[in-house]
Amino acid sequence: MRYREFGQLDEEISALSLGCMRFPSEEAAYEIVAKAVDVGINYFETSIGYVNGNSERWLGRGLGKDRSRVMVSTKSQSIVDGEPVSADEVRRTIDTSLEKLGTDYVDFYHGWSVSRPPQYEACVRKGGWLDGVYRAKDEGLIRHIGVTTHAPPEMVMAMIDDGRWEVITVQYSLILRGYREIVKAAHENGIGIVVMGPLAGGLLALPSDLLKRVFAPDDQITGALKYVLCDPAVSSVASGMTSAQEVEANCAIIDALPDRMSITHQEAIDARLHAELGDDISQFESFFCGGCRYCLSVCPEHIGPHNIFKAYNMVMLKGEPTDPQKIAERAQGLLERCVHCGACQEICPQDIDVPEHLERVRDYFLTMSHS
Repeated sequence: MRYREFGQLDEEISALSLGCMRFPSEEAAYEIVAKAVDVGINYFETSIGYVNGNSERWLGRGLGKDRSRVMVSTKSQSIVDGEPVSADEVRRTIDTSLEKLGTDYVDFYHGWSVSRPPQYEACVRKGGWLDGVYRAKDEGLIRHIGVTTHAPPEMVMAMIDDGRWEVITVQYSLILRGYREIVKAAHENGIGIVVMGPLAGGLLALPSDLLKRVFAPDDQITGALKYVLCDPAVSSVASGMTSAQEVEANCAIIDALPDRMSITHQEAIDARLHAELGDDISQFESFFCGGCRYCLSVCPEHIGPHNIFKAYNMVMLKGEPTDPQKIAERAQGLLERCVHCGACQEICPQDIDVPEHLERVRDYFLTMSHS
C-alpha cells in the first residue's frame, strides 16, 4: 500500500481508504475490514447512519481492540428532522458512536453532508454541533475534526477559508473536475483531503466505449483512480467496497500506479473527454447524479430515481440503454407518484430538481425509443 501526507497532521494515510457505507451484510463486513487491514489500508470512514445504523458496530467488531495500525472516522448531521442539533445532542451522539465502535475514542469526527448554507450555519453556530464536538475533543474522545460535503466549489472554498477544519472529505472525479482548485487550496492551507466518489457513484466503471478511449491504455477503474491520485493535493481516495476480493483488486491497482505522477495526466484526460463530448459536456455535468440516494431518504413517497438517472448519465457518455421505452415508462411512473414537496431538491448534493429532471429523462428516452 502507498501512503501519503495527511495535511498538516502528524499522520500518514493510505492512498486507498475504506468507505463503510456499502457493507452488504455483517459477515461480509468482517471479511472486508480484515482484508483492508491486511493489505495496509489504515483509514476507515463510517457514520452513525450508514447501513441502517449497523456500519459502526460491524466496523468496530471487524477491527477488534487493536487500534494502533488504523484511523477511524465517523460523523453525524448538524440538522436532524429540520432542526439544528445542540451541543448536548451531538455529545450524546458521539457517545453512541463510541459504544457501537467498541472504542473509547475516534481519530476523526466529521460533520456529515454539510452541503448547503443552513447545514453549515447549524454546524458552526454557538451552542451547536461544533461546540459539542469541541467538548468531546477536550475530553479526549476525538483527535481531529473534519467536514464531509457535497457542496458546490464556492461553498467548499468558504469552509477552507474559515480555518476550522483539519480534514475535508469532498467529491472529486473526472465528472466533477471543478473541484481541482478546491483540493489545491485545501492542501495549501494544510487541510487533509479525502476524496469520495472517485468512480462517480460507479458510473465510471460501467461499460463504455467512450470511457475506454478516454482512459486508455488504463482500464476504466484504474483510469478513474489514477485521475484523482495524480493530483498531489489528494491525501486518499475512499472507496465503498463490497467484498474482500474488491478490496484486494483495488489495492493492486493502487500498488501498480507509477511512482511519479503529475496533474498534467488529469489535463490530458480532460482534453480527451472534451474532444469526445464537445458541447454536450456542460449538459452532462449539469444533470450528473452521483447515486447517493439522499432524495430517497426524504421522499414521502419513497421515490428513488437514481437508477433512471444513471441510465441518463450513461447516454450522455454515449452508452446504449437496453430498453429506452421501459426507462421512459419507469420515469413516468415515478412522476405520477411525486407530490412535488421539494424535499428532494433541498437535500440533493447536485441541486437537481428531481421532478423536472424526471420529465427530461422521460422525454429523452421516449424520443429515443421512437427513433
